[in-house]
Amino acid sequence: MKIDVMTDLNVIVATPDDRLTKSELEIAREALDGYINEHDRAPRVVVVADKAPLWEDFDALKHHLALVSSRQELIERVAIVSDSTLIWAARGVADIFAKAKIRRFAAGATEEAIKWASEEDDHSGGISMIDGLPRDTLGVRFSGTITSRDYTETLMPLVNEASAGHDKLKLICVIDESFEGYSAGAVWDDMRLGFSNLTTFSKVALVTDVSWLRKGAKFFGAMVPTELVTFDLDDVDEAMSWIKT
Repeated sequence: MKIDVMTDLNVIVATPDDRLTKSELEIAREALDGYINEHDRAPRVVVVADKAPLWEDFDALKHHLALVSSRQELIERVAIVSDSTLIWAARGVADIFAKAKIRRFAAGATEEAIKWASEEDDHSGGISMIDGLPRDTLGVRFSGTITSRDYTETLMPLVNEASAGHDKLKLICVIDESFEGYSAGAVWDDMRLGFSNLTTFSKVALVTDVSWLRKGAKFFGAMVPTELVTFDLDDVDEAMSWIKT
């Protein structure tokens, strides 16, 4: 594992190998602890990975779990630079930083990721309803950084309320220009919501210009019995027309 420390930006860039070993995880632990002890603050983290790293053996997994339990409250921001769809769903990456705000960047966008990770401003976000849709159609807009609380207090109640009155629902989700990413908790809430509503939605329109979201939607869309179509933000009117049919 390659570790680059950028003290002036309060950022550590970690580039893991394809297989996570106990020794590599020890390198990561020493880098984090050394930085915290020297500077009296936790760094932001940028993970650059071509593939989703896996554990080499059970000993590496145990070492990883120890790292998770002792440092999950410390890291505030994590940027993941990768085109791998699987890395976003890999608990091996996200769970180390359970309280962090996580943002995905395309491969090659390391400088952009470092810039975002080093920013001090905390842009709030949330999930809001889109009005003017048929009763069997739910419309939501994602902006800023989406947290677990946004799912549990806003989106899940909306889905439960709408599904109580209809056998099947349609969903249009607009990810607007201000979208920054998900917290780790929101990632798992998103997955739980999807798996618990596999047969709830007959059609889903995802409107976004975020490439990794579009790729992820196509990857998981092939596994569910729902007609899922992605649209560019400029084509939101087309998406609205399609979801109403």
